[in-house]
Amino acid sequence: MDTRIDGSILSGKIVLLTGAGGGIGLEAAKAFAEMGAKVLIAEIDWEKGEKAAEDITVKFPGAAFFLHTDLSDGTAVRKLCGDILARFGCPDIIFNNAAAVITGKIGEVSIEDWDLCYAVNLKAPVMLTSYFLGMMKERDSVNSRTSVPYNVLEKLQHYWEHQLKLLSGFEKDGQKFMEYSREIRGWIDDIRTLLETIDTRN
Repeated sequence: MDTRIDGSILSGKIVLLTGAGGGIGLEAAKAFAEMGAKVLIAEIDWEKGEKAAEDITVKFPGAAFFLHTDLSDGTAVRKLCGDILARFGCPDIIFNNAAAVITGKIGEVSIEDWDLCYAVNLKAPVMLTSYFLGMMKERDSVNSRTSVPYNVLEKLQHYWEHQLKLLSGFEKDGQKFMEYSREIRGWIDDIRTLLETIDTRN
């Protein structure tokens, strides 16, 4: 399988990724940057967000920008949208990756935690999509060339399959795997889940 990515397939495109300071979001940001896109990393963690943008920019100069935001705050989400539109224009792709994962039984999980999960996992993606969708449709109806190529998911699938092979290789090195086992297992599980999701769309 060819794991090389066409560095021009998303040239000139703007990709907004939430929660891209690590995990699937960061790997997606790297892949989009490698395909020529400008990636906007919306992240609540300053340190992770800045490092993610810096790491991507080292390899792909001018490709990544960190935008600090709290997706649980509706006012902050609206400000994020306005800032993106003023600074970069309307995104071509919105990758709603951020998630608040708090589990437990009803009665044990606080209402505040339920509200946080709802705000980050559902409300924020709806707000981001609602804000930009009309502009996306209007732009794409004027010029079909601005539409994102249909084989982007296929390219991403090849990229993540390659990454999965690299991560799985750590299992053969006992010492390294024990040192990073928790993080590596998490990355492997995340990528496998993402590949399963892509498969269901093809």
